[in-house]
Amino acid sequence: MLVALLIIVYILLILFAYGQGAVFLLQRKSSTKANLSIPFVLIFGLMGVTTLASFASLVIRINWEFQVFLVAGAALIYIFVVVRGCNFPKISFKNFNLA
Repeated sequence: MLVALLIIVYILLILFAYGQGAVFLLQRKSSTKANLSIPFVLIFGLMGVTTLASFASLVIRINWEFQVFLVAGAALIYIFVVVRGCNFPKISFKNFNLA
């Protein structure tokens, strides 16, 4: 019972971190800054993790190595987006010159 509870908390924390990252990216592209509820953030996180896992399954096995990669990514997203609220610069290619 305790192990099942720990697994659920582990999954929810990873989904929440990836969901916050997805919401951050979507809010950078839109002009509105709406606050989403936690279930919507978790659904965005589930979409992000599923997409990441499906692309990763083409080149690596989905086992403990992928879990380490997933947890490291979730920790980086949580540190930079949720805790620090970093405002990364927007990349614009309108004035891009090779010279």
